Amino acid sequence: MQGTFQSWWNERYFYTSNPLYATFRKLYGLGIDLDYVDFLCDTLGMGDNLQLLRPKPKVDSNYQLIGKFVRTHGDYLVGLFRLFGTLAVGFTVKRITELYLTKEEPVTLLSAQEVKRIISETSFAVADFLANNIDNRTKARQAQTLESTERLKAKSVDAPIIRLIMEYNNPTPPRRGNKADPWGTLFLLAVTEYLRESTGKPHYGEAVKLLQKTRAPYERKFHKRVGHIPKTNAQSALVRVKNVKHANPSWQEALVLFKDQFRLSPKSKKHDRS
Repeated sequence: MQGTFQSWWNERYFYTSNPLYATFRKLYGLGIDLDYVDFLCDTLGMGDNLQLLRPKPKVDSNYQLIGKFVRTHGDYLVGLFRLFGTLAVGFTVKRITELYLTKEEPVTLLSAQEVKRIISETSFAVADFLANNIDNRTKARQAQTLESTERLKAKSVDAPIIRLIMEYNNPTPPRRGNKADPWGTLFLLAVTEYLRESTGKPHYGEAVKLLQKTRAPYERKFHKRVGHIPKTNAQSALVRVKNVKHANPSWQEALVLFKDQFRLSPKSKKHDRS
């Protein structure tokens, strides 16, 4: 990168009151390609804002809760339907017998066995219909989700950022058993690996400053939307990066996708002209 830091900064941001100013100036002194780091910060902000744009999860209505229960326990419900049908058949036949078959001239009526058979077949047919309906609707939703996923994967060839967002920008708020802030962790991974590649050291402290200062303008809104995210320091950043590498053996592919997207970005074109 040619020119001075100040000329680079003036062309892109100008105002030294920007919270990123001091961190970028230090990275410039380390010989870092600021255009790529700047691109990573933009990517972090884009992913965060996608989470802010997503509608807040609503409290499930009784209808939604019933639907979830049916999808989860469909086989069990079929068994209940069959049991209900069997019991209903038994009591129905008993009542028909009491009311009709004990009368004189029952020859014009169906026999108890025939009544039982017809009601049983009908009850089981209803239960099977309900089971098939549940199964078909579930398969239709799964097929629709798969189709949407495949379309996005096809587009990711031209826009690698889509694949990164699909795999890492999980909107699930941090809870026990869930990974907190996967998008922020991916940012830390991308920055520290690039700093390691450029200087021989990961500079976790500087990566954390980039994370925090990029999020500073919308931090309160972001935390309110996605839930509390523990404060990150250099040591916790190291742990987060280590954990994401362990959980994703193909983590290096994500770094390739970042660089592929950078080559498609306007900042890469501006970098090539500088």
